Amino acid sequence: MRSSGMLIVGRALRLFVLNPAPLLSGFGMSLFFLIVYQAGLGGIAFLPQFEGAGYLAYLLPMGIVSLVFASSSGSAQALSRDIASGYFQRLALAPVPRSSFVLAAILADSAGIFLSALAVVGAGGLLGAPLRGGLPGVLGAAALAALFGGGVSAASSATVMRTGKVELAGVIGQVVFMLLFLAPTFVPRELLGAKWIRAVSVGNPMTYLMEAMRSLVSGIGDPGSVPFAAGIALVCGVGGTFLAARSVRNVLN
Repeated sequence: MRSSGMLIVGRALRLFVLNPAPLLSGFGMSLFFLIVYQAGLGGIAFLPQFEGAGYLAYLLPMGIVSLVFASSSGSAQALSRDIASGYFQRLALAPVPRSSFVLAAILADSAGIFLSALAVVGAGGLLGAPLRGGLPGVLGAAALAALFGGGVSAASSATVMRTGKVELAGVIGQVVFMLLFLAPTFVPRELLGAKWIRAVSVGNPMTYLMEAMRSLVSGIGDPGSVPFAAGIALVCGVGGTFLAARSVRNVLN
């Protein structure tokens, strides 16, 4: 049973290597965002709220979180293709837990997000963002992205399995994208103009994820946000994975 499970995980990793287009697309989009917003808004970095680190250091977590959009949609669409091909149904005959297929796909997706997050941070460093947190900080930010992104991908997969509609694959990622614009993504919270956006940002999980990444990678912001963000990422990762595993019965029954 263990060897069969490893074969399923190995297949998911091979599929990721053979079709890296979703994450490459996400990396390209993240790099585009970093370059364009740095060019358009970088002049405000003299403000004391940026702690002398430059605007790119503040913006970098947005580039990391942006990876989730393409990844969540791509993994759910790949899952839909395997269901349509009958592979998922044939898996039910193997001596492994029925959830192994989707769990292997989530693991591969999380690994891809982790590597892509490292690439985004590396690109940010080459563009001039200070990496004051060193290797531990970079790895910590990538781990947060992988855990959170894996949960989003799992929730997207669960949506497809429960509804049978592949066109809904990107809905969860789109919600995350909208939450980015309701968080202090581009400027610190105290510089947000509308009071209602400042109020919404307090309850927005993206606020704390990005604050934690800024602290880990560039040493700016509140270090106290790191354990809180880790809790958010853990709840998202575990909750999404549990939902996806439970949704397998909708396909096999």
